[in-house]
Amino acid sequence: MSNKTKGGQNSLNADGTPRYMPSPEVNAQEPKVVPKTAKKKLEAAEADPSPKPEADPSPKAALLLEPKEPGSKNPLTIAVIKRISARARDRIAEGIVEHQHVLAEFGINEGPRRQMFLAQLAHESDGFKTTREYASGRAYEGRGDLGNVEQGDGTRYRGRGLIQLTGRFNYTKFGNILKVDLVNNPDAAEEFPLALTIAALYWHTHNLNQVADRGDFRTVTRIINGGFNGLADRQHYLKITQGLGL
Repeated sequence: MSNKTKGGQNSLNADGTPRYMPSPEVNAQEPKVVPKTAKKKLEAAEADPSPKPEADPSPKAALLLEPKEPGSKNPLTIAVIKRISARARDRIAEGIVEHQHVLAEFGINEGPRRQMFLAQLAHESDGFKTTREYASGRAYEGRGDLGNVEQGDGTRYRGRGLIQLTGRFNYTKFGNILKVDLVNNPDAAEEFPLALTIAALYWHTHNLNQVADRGDFRTVTRIINGGFNGLADRQHYLKITQGLGL
C-alpha cells in the first residue's frame, strides 16, 4: 500500500524468490531517526478516536464486518477469483466472496472500479495467496513516514490484508475508523472480513473510484504503491478482470 515500497520491490527477486522478500542488505539497514513531526502526527491520530480520512469513510463503517448480500448484479464467485489467479488460496477466495458486500458499500460494484480494485489486490496479495507480507518487516524499522516510532514497529506493523496495510500510523488510523484495536492486535488485519474491509476502505478514503472512472490505472497504482513497483504484474491482472467483464 502507499509508501510501503519506497525501497523498491519487484514481482520477483533476481533469484526467483517472492517479490516481498527484501534482500539481506535491506534487512541489515540501521534504523532511521524518526522525525519529531512524524511522532507528533502519530500521537494526534492515536488521540483522535475519529480521524478524518481523505473522504468520508461512510457512517456504516462499523457494520462492514457483518455478512450481507453481495450487492452486485454480477456477484463474484470462487471460480471467478480463481480465474483471476489460479494460485488463489481457498481461504482468501472464500473470504472475498463471502464479504463482497463491502465493495458495494463503497461503490466498487463493477466495471473499471471493481476491475482495477481486484487487479491491485491480486498483485498485493501475490495472486490471492497471502494476506501477510512475506518479508519480516525489519526494513520498515524507524520509518517515520509510516509512523513507526517505537522499536519493533517495523515487524509488528508489516504489510497485512489484501492491500498490505503497513505501518503503525495506518494500523491506528484504520483501526480507529472501524473501531477495531489493530494497534494491539495487528494480526487481525490478516483475517476476513478485515482483510477485505480495510482494502475497500483504503480505496474509498483515497478517492480511487473517481480515478478508476477516468481509466487511470497508473495513478491508482501510484496511490496504492507509492510508486509503480510491479506495474506490469498489476496490468496483467487488470487484463484478466477486464476480460471477465467484472
